[in-house]
Amino acid sequence: MVLAEYFRLLALSGNPLIDDPRARPQLAAQLYSVVDAVLGAPTTVAAPPAGAPRPDVLSETIGRTRATAGLNPSDSLKAAGLIFQAALPTVAEHHPDGVAAAALALNRVIMQRMAVAAFGYGQRLLTQAHDSSQEERRRISRQLHDVAAPTVAVALQSLELHGIYAQDDPERAGGKLDAARAAMETVGTLVRELSAELRHHVDDGGLVAAVQAALDAVPSAVRTSLQTAGPVDALPAAFAEETFLVVREAVRNAVTHAAPTAVTVELTAADGLLTVTVTDDGAGFDVEAVRAGERHVGMDSMGERAQLLSATLDVHSEPGIGTRVVLRVPSGAQGR
Repeated sequence: MVLAEYFRLLALSGNPLIDDPRARPQLAAQLYSVVDAVLGAPTTVAAPPAGAPRPDVLSETIGRTRATAGLNPSDSLKAAGLIFQAALPTVAEHHPDGVAAAALALNRVIMQRMAVAAFGYGQRLLTQAHDSSQEERRRISRQLHDVAAPTVAVALQSLELHGIYAQDDPERAGGKLDAARAAMETVGTLVRELSAELRHHVDDGGLVAAVQAALDAVPSAVRTSLQTAGPVDALPAAFAEETFLVVREAVRNAVTHAAPTAVTVELTAADGLLTVTVTDDGAGFDVEAVRAGERHVGMDSMGERAQLLSATLDVHSEPGIGTRVVLRVPSGAQGR
């Protein structure tokens, strides 16, 4: 049977899609769709399940769901190649124009399905990136609304009270002036921090310089260090920018939520792989509990950017032992 042979080849190749309960029905449906398209009509060779979606809808859905699940697109490409290997003997047997015509038709249909799936995959990643950017803007807006605006209000009120007390109670008036000054210093610090976040990006200085600038903006109470090995700045600009944003988010999460005394970033380029490690000695957290809970903007943002890079992202942490974030950007994103 064609389906049994296809699943056997997937398992033999170690393709992780065969073990994914969400992917298996899609693998079967796509196989049936390809065979039917080559032979011109549904046949008993590979009978599709009732209510199967149109081929274009099926392929785009496959692309979107695999992007959402964080599955590597290379696994989908390999799975598509195995459709050809599994289906060719049976398709050639039933094709009216012989083996060569069957092979050409089978290859054409698979390529068409792959193109549509790739479009769906890319569209989903673009949507996730847009959502991540929206969350970043909302976070900055909340900082301005919840911290900056009330603090400015306190400063203004203190200045008004200073004017009221200036004639009759100079000492009290002086205290209000000090309170206004302190409030405005707090607002100034917040605005500078937000401005630095928005300004830092990868430009002609490269990834290393951008990461160092982000670490330089960390409060002085936190020790920071950057270690590099290999041709780190060989990463193309677009990939370097997304990699930097993951690093910046990991550092920001540590400083904002974990109260660390030290944060270290390591960038290592070797054998066509860029490995980024961000380590802190802060409070740590239960990774699984956070993933099982409500949306966590920081972790979600890093995960979505990793998908854009076809990279893997691992977060290791436990309460009381700090956190280590590891991003591995594959050779396909490396410069030559």
